[in-house]
Amino acid sequence: MPFGLKNAPQIYQRMIDNALYGFTRIPKSEDPGGTLDVFEDIANDWDQLCDRVENLLKACDEWNLSISVVKSFWGMPEEEYLGHMVSHNGLDANPKICLH
Repeated sequence: MPFGLKNAPQIYQRMIDNALYGFTRIPKSEDPGGTLDVFEDIANDWDQLCDRVENLLKACDEWNLSISVVKSFWGMPEEEYLGHMVSHNGLDANPKICLH
């Protein structure tokens, strides 16, 4: 996409939404993940996670999207994101930034 287009983020987001709608089968208004370049998906077990990652990679391949292996985290029990800790329990405050 050419630099300098002020609508580039919206165009990119629309492409991500179109690519992932078939992957998630969730209406856009209810979709918790897939904001610009962040994909979040929670699974109950390892097999379910592997299936979801495989489907995500197929959708990315079909829509000619790339994923940076260096910036990717797979199968993490919890992960820091925007000042919070995200896990299967939901959002928690990040203990590193909380004042005691």
